[in-house]
Amino acid sequence: IEDDSGEYLEISTSEFTEEVEAATWKRLIASEDIRRWQAETPEVAVFFPYAQTGGEYELISEQEFESEFPKTHDALEPYKEDLLDRKDSGMTWREHGRAWYSLARKGTPDYVDNNKIVTGAVVNGPEFCLDKSGYLIATGAGGARGITTPNIDEYYALGYLNSIYTYAYLKPISPPQQNGYISIDIDVLEELPYVPLTVDEELASEINMRLRDSEVED
Repeated sequence: IEDDSGEYLEISTSEFTEEVEAATWKRLIASEDIRRWQAETPEVAVFFPYAQTGGEYELISEQEFESEFPKTHDALEPYKEDLLDRKDSGMTWREHGRAWYSLARKGTPDYVDNNKIVTGAVVNGPEFCLDKSGYLIATGAGGARGITTPNIDEYYALGYLNSIYTYAYLKPISPPQQNGYISIDIDVLEELPYVPLTVDEELASEINMRLRDSEVED
């Protein structure tokens, strides 16, 4: 992303530099964007031609794509044949009968749009942040991991995961990497014990309110 005017993004790739409609792109959070507590605003965006319907993402029609997002359509349409030649599970998009502009994986609104905690895939200390902006997550070996906590207050969960004591529990059960780093795998995170919030409810509510309203980054 070279520029963001709100309605439009200026996107620069190895193939082109174009102004596109912001509404059909999502920012992509990667490990380099993650800081303890709060992430940097990602500078990479991903084309996302989906609308939320009934708790799912539904691909928009090509007619809607072309009429509602003409700048993005014009930027990507020259690569239609190359996009149809992409492969997934040994077959091309053409063979799957997929729309040329569709993605292989899109996630769910429950995971993408709701508040989630994000950390790097490989870390050497507790480095969890809260994403309230609905970023997509760059996964893979060196990417990021997203965690939803539907039954636990996200601010409490964030403080719990960033505790050095939680990290001390996590480190010996996580796959080791070089130079003291460990891999953060979802199945390992699922083994962490949940310690219920026992602080006085009135005090907890006040702390929560101050955290949510605070402009302080640290």
